[in-house]
Amino acid sequence: MSSGLEQDDFEALLDYLRQKHNFDFSSYKSNSLRRRIYYRMRQISIQSFREYKDYLEEHSEEVTHVFNALQISVTSFFRDKADWDYLSSQIVPEIIASKLPDEDIRVWSAGCAFGQETYTLAMILAESVGLQQFRQRVRIYGTDISEKALNQATRGSYLSDEVKNIPQSLLNRYFELANNYYVFRHDLRRSIIFQHHNIIHDTPIPRIDLLVCRNTLIYFSQEAQTRTLVRFYFSLKESGFLFLGSSETAANSNLFTTVNITHRIFAKVPQPHFNPQLLVQAFKQI
Repeated sequence: MSSGLEQDDFEALLDYLRQKHNFDFSSYKSNSLRRRIYYRMRQISIQSFREYKDYLEEHSEEVTHVFNALQISVTSFFRDKADWDYLSSQIVPEIIASKLPDEDIRVWSAGCAFGQETYTLAMILAESVGLQQFRQRVRIYGTDISEKALNQATRGSYLSDEVKNIPQSLLNRYFELANNYYVFRHDLRRSIIFQHHNIIHDTPIPRIDLLVCRNTLIYFSQEAQTRTLVRFYFSLKESGFLFLGSSETAANSNLFTTVNITHRIFAKVPQPHFNPQLLVQAFKQI
């Protein structure tokens, strides 16, 4: 098969998933999608995109498998520890200091996958404000497009190998061991809200003090990254911070200033100069 025909078959497969199953991956980088679909095809011994499309039409249960294969849910507690140390020692205290004693602290963990980074945020904030203040003032929103990942995140239950990066003192304080699983404290989980959300298409969560979205933008096309950053801008309060992954940046936009490029921390620009067409493009599917 020539590369041209192969590309046509690949696009026909994506079009089938979009039209028949409402899975729109047009904002993702093509090469990343191809690699993941190839991986699933090899698992069931299928050689071509055309053959795989025919297989999907005949085996409805396969749709769930390909959807799971296309979701990027790779994460861990305190991933890139130095970045989290900087966040907890420099950024979180600044956010707390800017607040009135009874004012809410609102945090959004976008692309939260199985919840490890969301609970990392919860531990950092609970350590910073204390357990009582955490219950009363902190609201953490963990969002993802994968229902499978969100179900596990909501349970807050992890195997011993998954919690190995958590310092022992924090593990003892915030997790309970039950049936060989480490379960995040139920009394604190009331402050954490997990929900389905597509950061490219859905309305941003408003009035956020700290927005954490790490190693998600790297899978998007340049256009989708730009649209997402615009939405993140409108999500954040004027004094809000954006925390990205180690290979991501918001420095090339006029929406954010760089707080620390090494740790990928950015601050919202209060009054940027917007290109009107950019706004239309960013919110056209809301």
